[in-house]
Amino acid sequence: MIQITEIDSPDEDRLSRLSYHIETGDYLPMLATVLGFVQESVQTCSCAETEELLPLEATALKGARTDLMYLHKNYRLVPITEISDEN
Repeated sequence: MIQITEIDSPDEDRLSRLSYHIETGDYLPMLATVLGFVQESVQTCSCAETEELLPLEATALKGARTDLMYLHKNYRLVPITEISDEN
């Protein structure tokens, strides 16, 4: 089992991919897709210890995916510097 204890600093390759997805406008849908894979894993998990939590986790993931797609359709990601330049 992989445990995430802290957030890693992104390397240059990861930042390059992130910038690409933001510039092309598909970061939020891509993130929703990744969460969809996680949702499928949670729903098919056969771990007896966490079985009670699965519906709650699946609902939370579905809500996050819905929110991401709403944001994609109604907003755009811009660097903070662009926002401060406009003011």
